[in-house]
Amino acid sequence: MKSWLRSRTVLPLAMVLLPAPLWGQAEVRWRAQGVATVTGRAFVGVGVGPVGRVARRIRLGLTLSAGAWNGAGAGRVEWAVAFALDARRRARWVPYVAGGLAATFDGEEVAEHMLVTAGVDARPGSRLGGFAEVGVAGGVRIAAGLRVGRWR
Repeated sequence: MKSWLRSRTVLPLAMVLLPAPLWGQAEVRWRAQGVATVTGRAFVGVGVGPVGRVARRIRLGLTLSAGAWNGAGAGRVEWAVAFALDARRRARWVPYVAGGLAATFDGEEVAEHMLVTAGVDARPGSRLGGFAEVGVAGGVRIAAGLRVGRWR
């Protein structure tokens, strides 16, 4: 199988199917985000996706984004596992670290990346809150957005 075909099929399928058994046990919220990679081949876009809490401190997230990659229309898929550093704290800001996979694609090329990020979740116990992240995934990655829903 040609490597471009394998990367276009295997990575996206793995990103969706590997966490599938955990999604059934998770409490799910939705998030909307703006994301940018600012070094290397720049990507700027907006996306949405579910975030499932599978344990008090562990969350799984899948985000699908649309935007521009070096000036051309493109998409981006991100799958991450996040670990809340202080999940019991009732503060306004709860820090977390996350790691996972990302893939950026246009009509001709797919670029796969490891995703490593740190962030803060604003108002984690409320129905509506925000988040901000900085990390690496195909360059320096910056993301911010809103999440909707409440953990039970």
